[in-house]
Amino acid sequence: MNDQKQLQGYRILVVEDDEMLRETLVSFIQDCGADAVGAENGTVGLEKVLSSKFDAVITDIRMPGGNGLTLVKNMHEKMTDRPLIFVCSGFSDIGEFDFSRHSVSGFFDKPFALYDMLSKLTTKLGEMGKTP
Repeated sequence: MNDQKQLQGYRILVVEDDEMLRETLVSFIQDCGADAVGAENGTVGLEKVLSSKFDAVITDIRMPGGNGLTLVKNMHEKMTDRPLIFVCSGFSDIGEFDFSRHSVSGFFDKPFALYDMLSKLTTKLGEMGKTP
């Protein structure tokens, strides 16, 4: 498959308060063929994921205006057909959160390589039978 179109047909939400990182991730994901949408915090991210279908959500953990852990919990509680959830953080003090209980598919330590993220995304989308 063409590397540039590995995510063709998928819809992915990127929830990240760092505008430059959010725009970089959205742009990269779009370059890989997906429809990517950004949200600046967990509150906005939850509004978007509840009002529109996404195949995957990539969320930061620590954000003002609604953090990623709250977003993950709310998605787990309010959605039966949940997208795949990936979390990313530059902090190591979130170990007490039970990611598997909340259906988190993967974790990225910041900083991470974009192609590592792409590999994990495509693998998990395939494993879960998510088709565009």
